[in-house]
Amino acid sequence: MIFRKKNEEGIVVYVATKPYFRNEAKLSIAQLQKVMPKQKIKIFTDVVSEFAGFENVSPIEIKNPENSFRDKVNALTSVKEGKVLFLDTDIYVGEDISVLFKLLDDGYEMAMAHATARMNTSQCFPDFNSGVFAFRNSKKVSSILDAWKAELLSKKNGYPDQPILSNLVYKNKVKVFTLPTELNFRGGQTAILSGKVSVVHLHWQNRFGFDNEKLFKFVNNSQNNRVFLPEEKVMIDEKNVRFEYK
Repeated sequence: MIFRKKNEEGIVVYVATKPYFRNEAKLSIAQLQKVMPKQKIKIFTDVVSEFAGFENVSPIEIKNPENSFRDKVNALTSVKEGKVLFLDTDIYVGEDISVLFKLLDDGYEMAMAHATARMNTSQCFPDFNSGVFAFRNSKKVSSILDAWKAELLSKKNGYPDQPILSNLVYKNKVKVFTLPTELNFRGGQTAILSGKVSVVHLHWQNRFGFDNEKLFKFVNNSQNNRVFLPEEKVMIDEKNVRFEYK
């Protein structure tokens, strides 16, 4: 799985098992297709028939799902396309994000945003969040994904998956592009934002009562530097303008 050719079409990949996550995936895919209607998608799932009605979507059966993070990594190691964008099922894509594939054309091997938690891979190398994860299927990246898969075999429920990936990226000196928060905005956590948010990362059913489409519009009420506070359902920008989610 060695990618060399530029401008090859990229693939978006989802992994969804169990009713809750399959339903999330349907919502995420439907929204993605509104802003990227020609984008080809693969979904690895335990019920392929539920995705048969989507155009440009190829369902691939997970025959013996573990219902853990191992299903995700097992799927990613089997993808053959040269440029891959993995999205969690709780991702709301508000605008075209094909720029992530362009990063891979420009020589980066991976692209992810920082995780909001620090799991101490290194004091100067914060861990990554793999909910929005672009990568080239280069020889180095393929070996990292294989190692990620192998290490998860020893973990209960395949957890924690992200610190393992971050540690492998750190040790193998991968050319990784760190995405800004606006391309992986964790809607359930305090965030500092600047410019337009493109991607909301939040379960479609959440304890805050946020609607992902409304939240996407809400956080883009201002393009200034701003702080989002989910518990208070407010956003305050650098001009001290206060926005309240309703």
